[in-house]
Amino acid sequence: TCLGLPELEKLVKTATSSLLKMTGGSVATLNCLSGVHAMIATILSTTDVGDVIMTVHHDDGGHFATKGIIELTGRKHCYATYNYEDNNFDALDTSKTIYRNKVKLLYLDISYYIDPVNLYEIRQNIGKGCLIAYDASHTLGLIMSGRFQSPLKEGADILVGNTHKTLPGPQKALIVIREKKLGEKM
Repeated sequence: TCLGLPELEKLVKTATSSLLKMTGGSVATLNCLSGVHAMIATILSTTDVGDVIMTVHHDDGGHFATKGIIELTGRKHCYATYNYEDNNFDALDTSKTIYRNKVKLLYLDISYYIDPVNLYEIRQNIGKGCLIAYDASHTLGLIMSGRFQSPLKEGADILVGNTHKTLPGPQKALIVIREKKLGEKM
């Protein structure tokens, strides 16, 4: 039980079960204190010191803290290519950069956008060798209600997000993992 609080444990289990159902995940945690905490937990549990992580440049909507966190934890960094004409990622150029740099994790840390990300196209171009983490902090409520894209069904391995924007709730965060084996490792 949760510190002798069986009612709280039941609530957490119900919330986790609902979260998995709404996102299509296999494993989830509701234990993160913030979106940045979920980001750090995802980075540290899926990569090792020296690994390369690709993110979204701040000018293209990426989170301002991600690159610094990556570098402070001993990982290397590169950016995904964004195409302003299509208003989406250049899947082919991004995949070339992933292969050239042996990127282990593509962390889509998008802080502002209005259209779905071309996740399926990115996944088709990069194959299964690189994990994709999708930061849904700004769209989590829309995703869970079926009003926005479904990242785990479209090719993301991991869904992270805080719980106080389009998913109205307390300021905390969550992580959902598509595959059980990866979820158990994380």
